Amino acid sequence: MKRMFKALALTLALVLCTGIAGCTSSSAPAASKSSAADGSAKFKILEGSLATEEYGIGFRKGDELCNIVNAAMKVLKADGTLAQISEKWFGSDITTIQPDAKALDNVKSEPRNFVLGLDDSFPPMGYRDSKNQIVGFDIDMATAVCKKLGWTLKLQPIDWDAKELELNSKNIDCIWNGMTMTDERKASMSCSDPYLRNEQVVVVKADSGYQSSADLAGKSLALQTGSSAEDALNSQPDFKKSLGKVNTFDNNMNCFMDLEQGSSDAVLVDSIVADWYITTGNLE
Repeated sequence: MKRMFKALALTLALVLCTGIAGCTSSSAPAASKSSAADGSAKFKILEGSLATEEYGIGFRKGDELCNIVNAAMKVLKADGTLAQISEKWFGSDITTIQPDAKALDNVKSEPRNFVLGLDDSFPPMGYRDSKNQIVGFDIDMATAVCKKLGWTLKLQPIDWDAKELELNSKNIDCIWNGMTMTDERKASMSCSDPYLRNEQVVVVKADSGYQSSADLAGKSLALQTGSSAEDALNSQPDFKKSLGKVNTFDNNMNCFMDLEQGSSDAVLVDSIVADWYITTGNLE
């Protein structure tokens, strides 16, 4: 009898473990908050921000594709698709698109290839996973838009510092990868409605002892070339002047690797990206 009860208990435990494993698996890194929750995070965000901003999609000036994609996003917001994608990556719906279930009613759109230009090392918006597949929030969002419109999505990694050149030379149809909408970009492109809010924040090692940007006087700061972080730093001349050195890299992953190795004392980056690195601790 005891052996039977032991066998039954073992079977129930095995079933329970299997069920838990199935419930917690997710392709979106943001679904796991272990690093942030247990205090083992490698990095932390200093208080305050250098700039507040919004993400949008950039198209060639006057391109009708901008209006079509805008309309599709409004429909996807209305039917709950954007909420589902946002909850997958961020845990809640943080999208700012205004819903309109009828936005596509009077829009004409023919099947086509839609070439999306992106920096493929910008998690969680667009990056390569362990299988070298390009994934991310923006990728899921663009996939849903193209499905709604009957388009075929083509992902085209680009040099982020040359994104405007790539767009205007028609190598890509849009810039869709956590692109901050600045006045300069709005003047040179047709920009979609903003779909996410963001901030430029300073990230340091969790055990560094730095508490504010004032503590970084004479220290080194890393940022991505051609990014809104560079614009944010230029908008804060006193802070920039206080720094000992500014190290520039072609992507944020290299910025964080430089910080981890101790070659830079801080990183200036989008808050959404900072949260991802702090949550996952993933620099691969």
